[in-house]
Amino acid sequence: TTTTNGIGDYLFDRVADGNFFITFDDNNGTTTYDTFTSQDTGSDDAVDSDANTTTGVTNTITVAPGTRTIENIDAGLYNYISINGTLYTDETFIITADNQAANIIITYCDDIACSTTTDVTVPITTDGSGDFVIDASSQLIPGVITAINSSFGSIEGTDVINSSTNAPSGTVITLQEFALPVELIEFRAEALDYSNYLIWRTLSEENSKWFVIERAENTTDFEEIGRVSAAGNSTESLIYHFYDEDPLSKSYYRLKIIDLDGSFEYSNTIVLERKPDVLTFTSIAPVPTKGKISINFESSSNNNLSISITNTNGTLLESREINPTLTNQIEFDLKKYPEGVYFITMTDGNIITTEKIIRVY
Repeated sequence: TTTTNGIGDYLFDRVADGNFFITFDDNNGTTTYDTFTSQDTGSDDAVDSDANTTTGVTNTITVAPGTRTIENIDAGLYNYISINGTLYTDETFIITADNQAANIIITYCDDIACSTTTDVTVPITTDGSGDFVIDASSQLIPGVITAINSSFGSIEGTDVINSSTNAPSGTVITLQEFALPVELIEFRAEALDYSNYLIWRTLSEENSKWFVIERAENTTDFEEIGRVSAAGNSTESLIYHFYDEDPLSKSYYRLKIIDLDGSFEYSNTIVLERKPDVLTFTSIAPVPTKGKISINFESSSNNNLSISITNTNGTLLESREINPTLTNQIEFDLKKYPEGVYFITMTDGNIITTEKIIRVY
C-alpha cells in the first residue's frame, strides 16, 4: 500500500513478476469522493481512469520478465454536482429577472442539446417561488450540465474533478496480487505442413467461458482469429488446441481468457516462425543417361512425395511414392524407353517441380 504525493503521483518499486491489480481508495482521510470517473473511456490512456467505478479496482496488470516500467495506471475521482437557482419568466416566456416561474418542469441533461435517449436526465419542478435545486443524491456527473425548458432557455453549472486533474495528496492506493481464474501451465505452437498447431493446458479453471486466440505479425497489433469454449469450472488438468489454417511467416500468439462475467486476462505471448516451403531437385545424374539415373531432392514437407516420368506428349510412363522422412534419393532405369527427351516431376501435393532429362543410346 502507498499514498499519492502532493501532485497525485504514486510508485510501487521492485515488484516481483506476477499478476496484480491496483485498488484506489476514494477516501484520503480528509475528503471522501462519491465515485470514480468512467473506466477506460476515451482514446488517451495517459488521462483516462483505470479504476472500476464501483470497487476502485483496476483490470489485471501483468509484470512479466523484462518489464521495467508500467505507466498510466490512473484513477479519476469526483463528487456529484449540485445546481440550484431561480427561474424567471414574463408573459411572453422570455427569461427576465422580474416574474418568478412556479411549477415549471426543468430537465437536466448531460449535454447541451438533450438530443439522445442515452442522455442522463433528471427532471425537477420549480417551487411556488420559482426556485429549484438538484443535489448530489441525483448523482449528476461533473461536466456541463444544462437545464433545458423550451419556453425558458437554459442555465448551466459545472463541478469537475477527473483523472486529468492531479489526485489529492494522501489518496490511498493498494497493490494486491491474486490468482488467475484460469491457471495456465502450458502454451506453445508447432509448425505443420500447411498450418500452425496451438496447444495449451490448464491446471484448474473457475468461471471460465472462452479462450480467444489472438495473432499478430508484431508484438502489439493483435487480432482475433478464433475461439475455443472453456470448461467453466475444473480442478483437473485440461488440454486445448487450435489450428491456424492461414499462418503468417512469423506469428505472435496470445490467449484472451474470458470469464463468465465478461472480465478477461491475457496469457503470455509466444512466437512461431515458419521455415519457407522447400521442394527441389538437388542433383540428377547422369544427364544425358543411357539408362539408370539417380535423383537427389530436398523437401521441407513430411508428406509423401509423388515422383513421375512423362514423355514430351505428357504421357505418364511411371510414378512412385516416397517418404521424404526416410530417404532423399531415388533411382529410375530408362533403358526400356527410346532415345529422346523426358520430364521428371515431383510434388508434395502443394508444390510441383519439374526437370528435363535426356535418354541416349
